[in-house]
Order: sequence, then structure tokens, then C-alpha cells
Amino acid sequence: MAGADVLRDYFGDVPGAPETIDWVEVETELGRGLPDDYKDFCLNYPAIEINGFITILHPRSDVDGGNLIESSTAILEGIRATVQLVPESVPFPVFPDDGGILPWGYDVDGAYLFWKTRGDPDEWTIVVGYDTYCEHKMVVDGFA
Repeated sequence: MAGADVLRDYFGDVPGAPETIDWVEVETELGRGLPDDYKDFCLNYPAIEINGFITILHPRSDVDGGNLIESSTAILEGIRATVQLVPESVPFPVFPDDGGILPWGYDVDGAYLFWKTRGDPDEWTIVVGYDTYCEHKMVVDGFA
């Protein structure tokens, strides 16, 4: 996978054995498949903070705020509460709605990184959301 090579060029090799992740379990718990570039990243890297700025959620993380399932659940609950109060504040459906935004990371300034879950997971685009939301026509390994 070309994206995995780009990530290895950027992050280098991680010492130790690759992560063992039961993707069927993770995807069943989420109720949705996930992009291959993200799965490859997680198999080769632990939960990671990039340059002290972006945290990429990981299904095996035990770091507070770093676990994909736990953090995305909490983030989505907050977004749903916001949408109930101010419906126009989030211009995208919220996961698990069709095409809903699903978090995969966040930055130190409080912006969230989402997948827009429409269609094939390997074709999902990236949405960055804080006060405003902006969609980027790229996948995780192109964004990170």
C-alpha cells in the first residue's frame, strides 16, 4: 500500500512487534468498516501524537482520550448535544447516520478530525471541525 510507505517515510519504523488488532471486533462495535490506510497505520504504530499537535485515535490505546471507541463515543455525544441546541452548528450528519462524521483524531486546539462515512471506507473524505467544519478530499494517510 503506497500510503503505508508514505507513513513509514514520515514516522520511521516503530521498534517492537506490530499491534494485534481484531478488526472484526472493532468494526462490529462501531457498526461500520474502517479505511485500510487507518488500519495499516494502527497495525504498525501505537496510539500517537504527531509533533505534539495531532492525536490519532487508536482502537488499542489505553491512554486517556486516545482510544478510538471510547473517545469517538464521547465526542459524538457532545456533537449530538450541540446539534440539538443549535442544529445549523454542524453541517454534516453525525455518525451513525448515513454519511455521518466519525472522529479519528483531534488537535491541541480542540479541532476534531473526522471521516465522512459515505460509501466505501477507502474513499471517505476528511472533515475538520471546531467552530466551523471543512471537508478535505483526501484520506487519512494523505492528510496526516
